[in-house]
Amino acid sequence: MTVASATARSGPYAGNGSTTVFAYTFRVLDEAHLRVVLTDSAGNETVQTLATHYGVSGVGDSGGGSVTMVTAPATGETLTVLRDVPFTQETDYQNQGAYYAETVEDALDLLTMADQQLEERIDRSVTLPVASTITDLAFPTPTADALIGWNADANALANFLPNTSAYVAAELAALTGPEALQLQSIGDTTISAAQWGYLGGAGAAGGAVMAAATALAGRTALGMPVRTPEDYGAIGDGSTNDTTALQAWLDGIQGHAAIGWVPPGKTYRFNARLYVRTGTTIRAYGAVFKAVDSANIATGLYLSDSTILIGVTRVTIEGLTIDGNRTSRTLPGEGANFYVFSSEDVVFKDCRAINAAQDGFYVGGSISGDGLSRRVVLDACFTDAAYRNGVSVVGVAGLQIRAGAFINTAGAVAGPEAGIDVEPINADSQNAGVGIYDVVVTSNDGDGILVQVAESTGVVVQNIRADSNGGYGVRIDIPRTRARARDIFGSGNTSGLVGGIYGVDESGPAGLRKDLGNDSGNPGVNWVNSIQSSWLTVANATFVVPAHYASAIIDGQIEFSVEHSTNARTDFRLWDVTNGAVISDVKPTVHASFASVTLPFRFSSDGTTRTVRMEANLSTAATVTVRYVYYRYRVTEA
Repeated sequence: MTVASATARSGPYAGNGSTTVFAYTFRVLDEAHLRVVLTDSAGNETVQTLATHYGVSGVGDSGGGSVTMVTAPATGETLTVLRDVPFTQETDYQNQGAYYAETVEDALDLLTMADQQLEERIDRSVTLPVASTITDLAFPTPTADALIGWNADANALANFLPNTSAYVAAELAALTGPEALQLQSIGDTTISAAQWGYLGGAGAAGGAVMAAATALAGRTALGMPVRTPEDYGAIGDGSTNDTTALQAWLDGIQGHAAIGWVPPGKTYRFNARLYVRTGTTIRAYGAVFKAVDSANIATGLYLSDSTILIGVTRVTIEGLTIDGNRTSRTLPGEGANFYVFSSEDVVFKDCRAINAAQDGFYVGGSISGDGLSRRVVLDACFTDAAYRNGVSVVGVAGLQIRAGAFINTAGAVAGPEAGIDVEPINADSQNAGVGIYDVVVTSNDGDGILVQVAESTGVVVQNIRADSNGGYGVRIDIPRTRARARDIFGSGNTSGLVGGIYGVDESGPAGLRKDLGNDSGNPGVNWVNSIQSSWLTVANATFVVPAHYASAIIDGQIEFSVEHSTNARTDFRLWDVTNGAVISDVKPTVHASFASVTLPFRFSSDGTTRTVRMEANLSTAATVTVRYVYYRYRVTEA
């Protein structure tokens, strides 16, 4: 009989706890030429024994037969049936003996079946592409915990040790001094107590080890510049007042004497200003400093070389959370969770200020005092539930706030309650070179971002997500020559997404008071729907068309608002000064002392400039204050 099928296996069949008969679809010459494998739900395979675990029918049939299990495979188990002929040749042909065609054919069939059996195994093996020239490929000698991968020349397999405890310990054994600190990023890898003592990494294993009494001695013996609050007597159990120990720790790591490392998962309570000195580096991922209940009014982390607030330099703080515990303290507090005054070269990375009794972060200084704060970075920082502002900027020269979130500021009756407030008090505390990029400001009772007072200059606000703030999403209250905002997104802000006088042409009267009058400018004349005869110029906007455009399309929108002393109807319009025509107008039906409107515009221009005048008209005489004007537009070639 021929071997007409290339099949050499059947299954796997899924067990259900009741089925016992399973077909095999290939020919075998002996019931012992089957291999039956039961695989459990975990992937463990067990070869079954003929007669003990199963019986066979259909031996010699071209279409195969069936295997009957003594015990039905359970749900989650699978059964696989494979051909398993021996690699022997037991047919003996005698010289000049009888010739039996069936005997010869059976021998040839066994050889074919053996080939098919090998093919089935090869089909389950890993092979190289046909175009590969690699030969004699072999696995390396088995090594505990090692991974197998290609060597540097990509022509052989080799063992590679991962960052296991044994591997890290072996590597560290060859390192001394600061070299070992290069492995700080190892994270939560579980390594020996001694090695964590040397590293100061970020992970639960490190926290337990660094608290051990022997850690400091081990680090000192190896010359490792790492110190923890526990080295100075701190407990970090969430209830003990660790103020004295924390200050001793901060004093001990100043001047780059050591890296300050705080074990993750610990909470240290404190009740006073903690002073961070010049030349301090702190890594505190997963750790919390929390003000005690009824804490001192000025409880927070203050960057100062003295208790009289003398600025510091070269300070980096990473991963620290400060909880101001405002609900258990008398409000308002003083200062901030993180307080920077007249300091230089300061970096906060991944720091969190929550429940601040005043500001989450305060960055400031003065020209007449110890100087402005300079070159300060808040990178991926976060504030939540601050009392006055998430971040207050009061006297800086060079500040970047990037990739952070500032949310839920609320509580200060007379305060801005902003996510970020750029707020110089006067010319003595001016702000210059402030960049706010890629941040989220959400659910603050005031504006999401507020830039105010003319003493600020060089302010850039870009790529901001502002949602559900009580004021504007972004409010710029200084001229566009000093501040720029772009790519502002969001919704649900009470006053609007953007506001202030950002974008106003300098020729307009924005923010000035002026008496309304008739065409001759005489005040006190009653206007009754004299829409076309008694318009006040609010501001002028000039649009520039690039010189290489033959003609252009200018489109955009202008928003402006006026506040007047009496309840009156306010009408608005945009007037094309260049061509002497109305572009768009609106006539509200509501009489109120405050009115604002957004007017869209679109027109073509063949000239190099186009001037649009924003105008307002009241139904009765009144004294008017221009609250704000801003516009946005784009010019495209027609």
